[in-house]
Amino acid sequence: MKPRYRTLIILAVVAILLAGYAAWVTQKGFRATDQPSAVERILARTVRNFGIPRSARNENNPWTATPALLQEARDNFSDRCLSCHGKDGDGRTGIGQNLYPKAPNLQRPETQSLTDGELLHYIIQNGAHTFAFITPVMADKYKIPNPCTSCHTEETTAWATDAMHHWPERSPWRTDQ
Repeated sequence: MKPRYRTLIILAVVAILLAGYAAWVTQKGFRATDQPSAVERILARTVRNFGIPRSARNENNPWTATPALLQEARDNFSDRCLSCHGKDGDGRTGIGQNLYPKAPNLQRPETQSLTDGELLHYIIQNGAHTFAFITPVMADKYKIPNPCTSCHTEETTAWATDAMHHWPERSPWRTDQ
């Protein structure tokens, strides 16, 4: 078979599969309380991986592990990551389970196998882990679980939105959507 026809057949099969998946998603829809399907997880991981430049993948950790730096890293994790990913990094928290997609288990091989460069570029520098973050305003608008007030049960959407405005890595316009 000629390479041109083989390519056309592959493209046709991919188009049919994508159309079938689109029809399935249209019927099922997305919900913050659902677990992403295997296809969604694979697609999300693939898009993530394509978004990391090759030069970033090959970067080495720029910091030398010292007791002081490790403590700073633990403190940073506690301040920025613990509420969604949990103290063990398993993602089983009130907030982490009310995100879509759910906060991932950082202990899983898919995360542990990321290079230093992938972690630094993708998660730390670009904060891509907030790709589908559900803001308090969106939660109220679409009547879905609010990741902030799931734990802070005594607080309101206005409080959560105001608190997010003070997060240094969050764009203020994004919190109001």
